[in-house]
This record gives sequence, C-alpha cells and structure tokens, in this order.
Amino acid sequence: MRSPRLQLVGEFSRAARALRVVACLTAGCFLSVLGATPAATADLTDPPISATPSASPPTPTSPPVTTDAATPTPGQQGSASATEDNEADDEPSVVVMPTCVSQDQAAGEAEVHTNLWGLDGRRFEWTLEYGGEVITRETFVWSDEEEGGPHWLGDLSPGGYSLKITLLDEARVIAAAKFEILRCVTTHVGCRTVTFLNPVGNPALKIDYGAGMDASEGDDEDVDDGRRIDVPPGESPTVDTLRSSFGWSATRVLDPGQPPSFGGEAYDVEVPQHCGDTMTRSVVGCASSRGAVVDMWFSPPDGRRAKFKIIDFHEVVKSGSVTGTDGHLRIRLPASSYELRAYTSAAVLPYERVRFDVVPCLQTRLTCTGATFTNPAEFPDYTVVYTFGSNPSTSIRLGSKKSKKVSTSAKSMRWEALPRFEELPELWTIHAGEGKAKLPTDCADVRDDQNGLADTGGPGPVPAVTALLLLSSSVLLAGHRKRLIRGHSENFTGRALS
Repeated sequence: MRSPRLQLVGEFSRAARALRVVACLTAGCFLSVLGATPAATADLTDPPISATPSASPPTPTSPPVTTDAATPTPGQQGSASATEDNEADDEPSVVVMPTCVSQDQAAGEAEVHTNLWGLDGRRFEWTLEYGGEVITRETFVWSDEEEGGPHWLGDLSPGGYSLKITLLDEARVIAAAKFEILRCVTTHVGCRTVTFLNPVGNPALKIDYGAGMDASEGDDEDVDDGRRIDVPPGESPTVDTLRSSFGWSATRVLDPGQPPSFGGEAYDVEVPQHCGDTMTRSVVGCASSRGAVVDMWFSPPDGRRAKFKIIDFHEVVKSGSVTGTDGHLRIRLPASSYELRAYTSAAVLPYERVRFDVVPCLQTRLTCTGATFTNPAEFPDYTVVYTFGSNPSTSIRLGSKKSKKVSTSAKSMRWEALPRFEELPELWTIHAGEGKAKLPTDCADVRDDQNGLADTGGPGPVPAVTALLLLSSSVLLAGHRKRLIRGHSENFTGRALS
C-alpha cells in the first residue's frame, strides 16, 4: 500500500479539528483510513477518580506546545469522516475525544462536543458512568447560541466510560457516547528500529507507522513503506525503518459513532540511520581555494555495492557508485553543510544518512616574531594547538571571523586546528587545517599560509595518522586533544588533504 504518511501534515490545525468534530456531530463518525472494526470494551478495573466536569471549556493562558503522547490531534484520533446523510443533520449527538494516560500521569481527560440544535431552552441532564455506576451528574439548559452541557472531562482513570444526555421533560436519552481512556503506548528507538510497548491493562491496539512529518527528503517521501500492526496488551514488537523521520499512531474503535480510542502518537521521531556495522567512516579535509578533499569508506549491508548522494540544502551536488574494492571514495567539496545518503544498488531509501560540515582552512600569517591565526568561518569556532620550536604546545580557542597574534623568539613552529562542534558523526573526523614552517629571519618578510599544508590535488595514499585514526577512534596525540563526540577522541590532524 502507498504510505499515507499517516495523514500527518494537514491534521494539526484547529480548523481541521473543528471540521472533523462538526462531521461527527452531524452524521456520526467512522474510521476510514485505519479500517478497524468495533471492539468490545476492555476489562479495565482501575478504581475511578471522580470526574471534574466543566460547564464551559477551560480558559487557556498561552497553552504550552507539547509533544506528550497523551495530547491528541485530529489525525491521531484516526480518520473519522462524515457520511452524507442530510436527514441526520439535526439529530442530537455528542462526540467525545479522549486522551491517553502517560507514564507520568495519574489520569486522562476528554474533550466533549454536543449538538442539540433546535432544542433551544429545553432542560437536559448529562451523566457520566464508569464501570456501570454514575460518577457525575449535572443538569443544564441548552441554548442554540451559547450551547451548554459538558465541554471537558478531567481526572479520568484508565477504563471504559459512558456519557448520556437525557431530555428531562420526556425522561428520554437522546444522545450517548461510549469512550475509553487508554494507557499511552511507549516507544524505544534503536539503530534503524522502533519498538512499541502496549501497556498491560490496555486492549489490543492497531498501530500505524510510516514516514513522519519531516519526511520531505527528496527522493523518498512517496515510498511505500507504511504499515499497520496489531499489538496485544503487554507486548512490544520491534519494526525496522529506513526513515530518519518516523511517525506512528495507536488507536482502536470502541464505538463506531465516535472517534477511535486514542493510545498515543508521535509524528516526528528521529531514528538513527548512521549506526551499526554499516557506518561510513570519513576524514574531511578543510576547504582551500580548491575545495576540501573528503575521503569516505563505505560498508553497505550484505556486501552489496554502495551508491551515494551528497546533498547541499536539498540539491544533489555529487552522486554516483562506489567502485573501489575497499569501499573507498574520494571527492572534493567546497565549504558548506552537507548530508550524505548511502544506498545499495537497488534501494530507493538510503540505508544511511550522515550530516557533516566542510569548514574553511585556518589562515596563518608568519613573521619573524611569531604568527597570526585567523578563523575565516562564519561557524564554528576553532581550537588551535601551536608549538614554537621545542617549547610545550599551547591551545587557544579562536572565534568565528576572529584573529589571534602569538609571539615567539623561536625559529620554527607548527600548528593544528579542529572545528568546535558539539558532536560529530561517529567514525568521522573533520579538520580545520595544519601546518609547519620556519619563521622568516628577515622581519620585512611576511608569509601567508591560507590553506594549511600544500594541496596538490593528487589522489595519494591515506596519511599514516589518518589510517591510525580509522583503526581506533580513541587515538590521543601529544596530550592536546578535544573530546568532541561521545565515546570518541579526535586528533588534531586537520589539513587540506593532498
């Protein structure tokens, strides 16, 4: 089936929610996309917490933005659409949209929408039942302009409920709804996997999953990878996904005239794609006037041939096949931010995604008395380690677009630089330049080194220090190393690679 992307994008607006509720009020709701069938009420026997009704909706004061699975939006309630039945337009009805109870909550709540149009001025009573017993009872007078009745129910324990509206002068129930408060489904994200847990005490739920809201990723947004699974209570199935943005929703139909029961949702779950034994390794040089040399070593699954795309802000700037027997690829890139997508020969979805940066090389001006370092990048800051002669090394932090002059009486120096990122892709090293030189003996002689070490452009062998880095991601050099990524120490070998 073609993935509906879980109908994620257009379902968040209040207007969409209002239209869906009106459809339920006027014609009765049914679940069209999930295709679920009505299920019996679960035997949920938690003791009830008395409902806290409100005759009018609570007045929000700058409502917080939340990603809590307990707060549903229209798409999370399933696709309840109205049947075209003009005769039912004026029928009294009540629609209940419940939340679920997350692990850090004691109870849930429900939004209520009542339609008693045409019965202006009549007296009604609404009752809420839990486990066959009435736990809340309240009377109201309906107004076609101001409406009336319950709008919101709070402090609802997990379990099944029945809401009834009775026309008092006729002692007749004219609208009713069955609904339930579920415990929220929880998820655990792994390496290209998502595990769902349907808590004990819930009924069996249907979980739909597929591309998330942030799935407009070029060539993959329409790939047929949406699925539905049935998850019994207490079970925790794991599903595989090649989506870096993943969405899911958990529901079941209790009352075919109501929105489905809500078991939680998430529409933009980040699933790691650069992980496991298929991780691409890379050494990224700094960008000189000729660009940066980027070496990558691919490890596609099952020993298949790898293909790649390098994307710069939605534009493919490099692509092709990796033909080397060792999975090695060398390319040149200008300074910018990129995303690598690695594919196998027949796959439409990438098996790996890696975001990385190429930064401009540290600029160095040499004089007879020392050197001036300049970070030409807009972002990030650089860490520069420099050594004059046989003196101990010194480390400085050099902000973006900033310069720093250092002085010495020594006759030579060497320097190394790395960009200061909060984290880097595992098994990737990004350089910001490196060099060594004798200082001018003539103080009228000023030499500029804009590119770190010379960039000859030839393929050349992988530098020994780089090979050492690829054998062990915890190499330490000279005691001046910055731990930039979790679990990996990076060495200062940045340069414009030849």
